[in-house]
Amino acid sequence: MKKYTIKRTGDSDLIFTGELLGSATGKPMGCQERLKWIEVDIYKTEGGTYVVSVLNQALWQDEGKVFVCEEPKDILEALDIYNESAGKENLVRAAKQALEEAAGKDEGLKRVFTN
Repeated sequence: MKKYTIKRTGDSDLIFTGELLGSATGKPMGCQERLKWIEVDIYKTEGGTYVVSVLNQALWQDEGKVFVCEEPKDILEALDIYNESAGKENLVRAAKQALEEAAGKDEGLKRVFTN
């Protein structure tokens, strides 16, 4: 297990020991590809909870949202709620890729994600 520090917008850093289960970047197509993108990282902590980090990256500023989830199903709910407010196609693509990778490493996520 590794120690992670996740920066949070408007809040103190989240520091925990755990494992990175899945990670993906959703870059938009076209000329804006180098200007703005989204990164999704899914972790499982030493205590068994999940941490989902969604980072909106831009050349001029970054904004992140971090969800701490008790159960694997909570990850799907957090990403759905965030996607509705963000309205970004590239979040859907990145979230799906990160979830697929994470489900390959975590049995609880595998059961929720594949059903």
